[in-house]
Amino acid sequence: MATPANSSAAQADDKPPRPRRWIPLSLRMFVSMLLLFGIWTGVRAYLQGLPLWQLSAVGTQVGDEGLTHVARLDRLTHLFLDETKVTDAGIQKLAAMSGLEYVSIHGTALTDSGISDLQQAVAELEVSKAPRNATGVDK
Repeated sequence: MATPANSSAAQADDKPPRPRRWIPLSLRMFVSMLLLFGIWTGVRAYLQGLPLWQLSAVGTQVGDEGLTHVARLDRLTHLFLDETKVTDAGIQKLAAMSGLEYVSIHGTALTDSGISDLQQAVAELEVSKAPRNATGVDK
């Protein structure tokens, strides 16, 4: 007896369908949830105000009004204000920053009296008027 040529195809159709594998979908869901949790946690931490120790505003348009916002950064220790529009009136807004250790003011309109007033208000504050080189070291 001759078997039809389509017998192997007929046998393949008789098998029950293979169950779908949900592992890749579950893995994708797990990774997605992990990613979303990580982003959510990171945003929460950012909004809680992670400590900022250094701030460089070199060559920006920061002026006296901008220092009002800078003065709120209570953990700031180093501030670089080179080539900005800061004046004596604005720099006095930093007087309440007791943790400030270093301020660089090359190329600003600050006078010696404004600088000395700030140094009297903030203990052990180092103020640099010297221009800085590309590595950030005073020339």
